Amino acid sequence: MSSLIGSDGIRVSPLSLRNLNSNEDGLKVRCNIAYVADADNRFFGATVTSTDMILKIAQISSVAASNIGPVTGETITLTCIAVGESAPTFMFTTGGKSSIDNTFFQEVEALAVSSDGTTHTAKYVTKAIAPNVLRNGEVITCEADYGISLGTSTKDLTVTTYYDCSSVTVKSLNPGLRTYSKTLYVSFHSYFSS
Repeated sequence: MSSLIGSDGIRVSPLSLRNLNSNEDGLKVRCNIAYVADADNRFFGATVTSTDMILKIAQISSVAASNIGPVTGETITLTCIAVGESAPTFMFTTGGKSSIDNTFFQEVEALAVSSDGTTHTAKYVTKAIAPNVLRNGEVITCEADYGISLGTSTKDLTVTTYYDCSSVTVKSLNPGLRTYSKTLYVSFHSYFSS
């Protein structure tokens, strides 16, 4: 890329970094510019090295749910925190769809985004409306879209919704039965490593 002259008369050159990984966030970098000698203009050349610069990658830093194991009827607040120079466009999705699966979740409050400097927070409040425990829960993805030049960042979490056993109607074929008790059978799996 060629250099540009800024409004203050200082020559600047754009720096473009590609194929960065999220683990390179915070990496110290320096820019080294070698000017070629130009005898016709009495320029003898030089090398200029910048001071350390800290690489900051626009990305999601965390995604969380207020409750990852709600009972049907309980509300869940999904929170996604991302960093970047400007706020990205946030979206919560499930199963590769363009929204949260309304088979298991119902929107309570629409997505709200707030910013504090370069930290941007998206909150979405939903309610568990059906159990998904038999499917091993639902993977919820937070996506932060920074636009075509910076791309997108995603992070997943799994929310498993459970049956509300207190609302189960118990029926008996024996109307003379005066007492009953509920027994919940739970399967536990043990994993051992050698």
